[in-house]
Amino acid sequence: MAKGSSYYRLMQLMENVGDIMRNPESVLNSLTEHSTQTNYKFERLYRVLFNEEMFYMAYQRIYAKQGNMTEGSDGKTIDEMSLARIEKLIGSLRDETYQPNPARRTYIRRKTERCVLLVLRRLTTN
Repeated sequence: MAKGSSYYRLMQLMENVGDIMRNPESVLNSLTEHSTQTNYKFERLYRVLFNEEMFYMAYQRIYAKQGNMTEGSDGKTIDEMSLARIEKLIGSLRDETYQPNPARRTYIRRKTERCVLLVLRRLTTN
């Protein structure tokens, strides 16, 4: 049994490394596909955040959008994103010291006189 359990542990470890190194596009596609299955159990989601390329992809998706230069609750904009900030964030996620900070909540009045809640989050930890 010990020999089998060590093999199982090795296979789990190899699978975890694979999660970290997987292409972010394929990871997101897989998550999207499984999200439609009501009985699907997601595992190791936290490890997806160890992949630097996931942050690059997120940056690409938001940097050109309107409002991206709005300051977060820390007073920083997306323009101040850097490799060092990404590495620091991933490091705090890995060693489990990441603590999310409060978001700034603001209501915006639309043309229809309806108010919409806008939540501005910080990009990194302190």
